[in-house]
Amino acid sequence: MKKAFYVPNRPWIIDDVRVRADGVEVSEIHGLTFEEIQTKYPGAIITTRKAAMDAIEALCKTVPRQIDAVDYYYAKIALKHTSPERNGDNESFKLSEKTNERVTIIYAKVGESYWTFRDVLEMSHDDIAERVRHTLKTNSLNQEKVA
Repeated sequence: MKKAFYVPNRPWIIDDVRVRADGVEVSEIHGLTFEEIQTKYPGAIITTRKAAMDAIEALCKTVPRQIDAVDYYYAKIALKHTSPERNGDNESFKLSEKTNERVTIIYAKVGESYWTFRDVLEMSHDDIAERVRHTLKTNSLNQEKVA
């Protein structure tokens, strides 16, 4: 399994790990040892590349935030997107460009409200609408507690 140098809670991998002829693990690009990596990047660890990518993906995802119709339609018309879907009064699309590995920016219209957030490109339209509805419900409950 491929290993990587990674600092937890950062949205990037420092470098992949390779093993030198003498058995020492070093960075793929510059040949830095773990101690040298830690000096340059305090808190760095060696982990599997998959674990680092999963942590980065989780870090890059966001909760839906409401936007206005102008921002929604600007993104829909002006930005390159994929996966436009519609179901009743709900619609969604995802930007073609990924922000990190599998994560992209998602836009949704649910009823008369417009939303954006970051999540995986593979997220289904139904899951997108459900995520927005959950956020609406959570926001309503929080406002009731404040009042």
